[in-house]
Amino acid sequence: MDVLHPSRPNVSRADLSEKLAALYKTNKDRVVTFGLRTHFGGGRSTGFALIYDDEASQKKFEPKYRLVRVSYICVVTFSVISVDPLSSLA
Repeated sequence: MDVLHPSRPNVSRADLSEKLAALYKTNKDRVVTFGLRTHFGGGRSTGFALIYDDEASQKKFEPKYRLVRVSYICVVTFSVISVDPLSSLA
């Protein structure tokens, strides 16, 4: 998609999702925007958008990192404590 925004430095993904949802008469949660790049000098951006029919197909086809970005799945992080086996010998 190409976005023209001459009076703004860039456009947020949330704003684009709302506009695309209104344009295609769908829920804004089913619109996924990614890969937005602002052209040098501002005023124009390019990117990609996917519109899904339902939540099940969105969860099936979207990569995990983009599902985390829109808060469909939670990521649990674990900290690993590394122990040097030679430190106990000294």
